Parts: sequence; structure tokens; C-alpha cells
Amino acid sequence: MVFYELTIFISFSLPEPTQHPNTTTKPRPTTNVIADIIFLIDSSRSVTLEAYRQEKAFVKEMARHLNVYPGESRAALITYGSTAYRVYTYGNTRFEDSVDRARYVGGTRRIDLALQKAAQLLTFSRLSVPKFLVLLTAGNQQSGPQSPDYATRLIQARGGRSFVVMVGRGPDENIFNKIVEKPRDTFRVPPFDRIQPYALPLSKGIEKSLEEG
Repeated sequence: MVFYELTIFISFSLPEPTQHPNTTTKPRPTTNVIADIIFLIDSSRSVTLEAYRQEKAFVKEMARHLNVYPGESRAALITYGSTAYRVYTYGNTRFEDSVDRARYVGGTRRIDLALQKAAQLLTFSRLSVPKFLVLLTAGNQQSGPQSPDYATRLIQARGGRSFVVMVGRGPDENIFNKIVEKPRDTFRVPPFDRIQPYALPLSKGIEKSLEEG
């Protein structure tokens, strides 16, 4: 279990907002990750519209650190609440634009449906690079006939690996440790209004976990 507690972000001041380059200008890499990545973002009713906006900004920042750029890492996007929607599948348009357009779902939190959708998307992944998903959640599964464990087995059978970002104190780490291969693949971060500085540490944590196998 990897914890990034409040001591991380009070040890430095937040930088001034920067303009991120578009796909015509390659950003300077902060990790060496080259992979196919599926982001699953929580838009259940417990996530406010403002928190959802902050969550999407965080995903865009993580994508930048994980080298989502033409010819390098590719990204797909799923948003989930009472159901799960595929927003973007390794397309040629800007990933950031697709994140901005991602709809708010609402309703109960159906993590199992989001993971099942991710398992389907893995069939579109490249064979030559690692493939993994990043699940953001502000709480536990709230309803549904299946636990997330079933979809996790599908993901592993298709060569995928799961990382879980537990936002705030709501998610139960014992539940999400069953979704990942190793406890170090779960990360707990503060609520959405304080999550932004953790994009780089989390990306580096994923990089380290991939390197260690």
C-alpha cells in the first residue's frame, strides 16, 4: 500500500498555472513510460460537478506525465457512475479535448461496469507495449450484482494491469487491494480539491511499479 499524505504537498508551494503544449509540440518527459493506458474516472453522484472538473484536470496532467503523445503512450477514457461510458479509444484527436467533453453520469458508483468496459478496450491495445488502467474512485462499489473482482480477472486474462487511485478517506483499501496485482499498485490521495500536485508522484509511482514487475 503506497500512501502520499499531506506532508507531500505542504513541503512545496504550488506552481503557477502553465500552458501545456498541444500535440504539435512534444512536452519534456518526466517519466519513461510508454504504454496503452485506460483512465476510468468517477462521476457518480457523490462526486460534485466541481470535483468532477478537478478530477478531469488531474487526469490530463497524469496523461502528460505518462507521455500520452502521438507515437508514444496512447490513452483511452471511461467515465462511470450508475453505468459506464467509453469516451475515447486510442484516437487521433487530442486526448485532453476528449477529457474535457466527458459527460457526467451520476447515480450510484458501479465500478464493476467500468472495469468490464476497460476489459473490452484492452482488445484494442498494442501487443508491443505494456497496457494498464488507472481507476480513480472517491468511494466503494455502491450497487450491482457483481463485485469488481470478476472484471479484474478479465483484465488480467487480457494482459492488463490495474492501478487504483483512492480519493479521500471513503475508499476501503482492503477492497481495492483485491483489484490490483500488488498492494503497491493502490495509491491514496487527498480529496479532488487538493489532488492536482499528486499527478507527478503518482505517475512516477506507476513507472516504478512497472519497472519492478
